[in-house]
Amino acid sequence: CGSTQECAMQAQALIDGGINNLDLGPYQINYKYHPNPFVHEYFDESSAREKANGILTRLVKSFGYSWETLGRYHHAPTDPARNARYYRKMYAYIYGNGFKAEGTE
Repeated sequence: CGSTQECAMQAQALIDGGINNLDLGPYQINYKYHPNPFVHEYFDESSAREKANGILTRLVKSFGYSWETLGRYHHAPTDPARNARYYRKMYAYIYGNGFKAEGTE
């Protein structure tokens, strides 16, 4: 999209159509897990940065600096198998496909 306003309008149209599992804006904040009725704020740099910092600060206080914190930023950790797949994907992206993260076999 070409502007904050256009991005917000497109995102709102998806949400109104029942699609809410969306990573929005420059900080890829997931609407489903971190909803904000002011959709334009996901695309405004200052507002999005403030929101992302707040989310991460709360998660780090609860879970420390960990893969669990990162995973909870992007999705709800209600499915341990999904979390394990996510952690393996992130480890593989960073360390290569041959790396096996502890506890993700």
